[in-house]
Amino acid sequence: METFALPNALSNDILNSIPVGIMVLDQQGKVSWVNESLLLMTGASRETFIGRDQDSLAREDLRILYSDHRNIVIRDGDQNERLLIRSELTPEHAVAEGARVIYFQDLTESLLLDQERYSRQYAITDLSLKHPVTGLLTHRAMMLVLEPQVSRSRRYNNPLSIALLHLDIDTVNYSQAEALRLTGRLLKDQLRWADMIGHDQHGNFMMILPETTATAATALADKITGQVIRLPGVRDARIGISEWRKGDSTSSLIKRVDAALSEARDSEVSAPMTA
Repeated sequence: METFALPNALSNDILNSIPVGIMVLDQQGKVSWVNESLLLMTGASRETFIGRDQDSLAREDLRILYSDHRNIVIRDGDQNERLLIRSELTPEHAVAEGARVIYFQDLTESLLLDQERYSRQYAITDLSLKHPVTGLLTHRAMMLVLEPQVSRSRRYNNPLSIALLHLDIDTVNYSQAEALRLTGRLLKDQLRWADMIGHDQHGNFMMILPETTATAATALADKITGQVIRLPGVRDARIGISEWRKGDSTSSLIKRVDAALSEARDSEVSAPMTA
C-alpha cells in the first residue's frame, strides 16, 4: 500500500496551527518541542519550556502540564483560567528514543458556551414560570406545584384547598397592571410561607393552600376580599374555593374551583363560593 509522507516544513506548520497544544519530552523528561497553540494557551514563550523538565520550569503553575492529571487548570497570558484535557501519545517511531508526546485540548471556550446556553435556558424557563406583571407563578408553574400536593393528599388524606380570586378592575381610571401588582403583594403578605400564589389560565389569582380545609379557606377568603376591594382600581373581588376530595385528580380539582368561581361571579352576594 502506497503511503504519502508530508514534507517536514508542512508537518511543522500543521502541528503549529491545529487548536491542540503539543509538548514533546525527551528521555530525560525535558521539553524538546512545543507548538504555537500551547504557547497561546499558557501565555508563555518557547524559551519557558525548551530544555526544561518539571522541576526546572520557571513558572510553577505550568509544572502541572508534566503531571499525569487528566484535567488541568492553568492561567493564560491574561491571567484567565483555562481548562485543559491532557492526553499522552507515544508514536511508534519515538518509542525507541524514549520520547513522550503530550497534547492538551482547551475546553474553556466550550465550557463557557455551555454555561451561557444553560444560563439562557434557565432565564427562558424562569420567564415562562413567572407572570410578567406580578412576578407570581404562571398557570403552567402552578400546575407543576399542584400535582405533588394532590399526590400527597391522595396518599396521606391531608386537607388541601384551592382558591381562585377574580378582580373587577376599573381600567378607565386606574392602571390594571398596578392593581394586579398591589393585589399580588397583598396576597403574599396575607398568606403563609407554605401557601403558593400564582395565576390560572384566565389570569385570575390562584392560591394553593396545603393543610387547609374548605372552612378555613373560606375564612381566609373573606379576610382577603375585604382587603382587596379597598385597593386602588379594584371595584369588586370574587373568590371560588374547592377542597380536595378522595379520588380527586389535579384536573377534577381545578374544574371544581373553576365552577365555584363562576358561581361566585354570577352571584349577587360577594361571599366566597365553595364547590
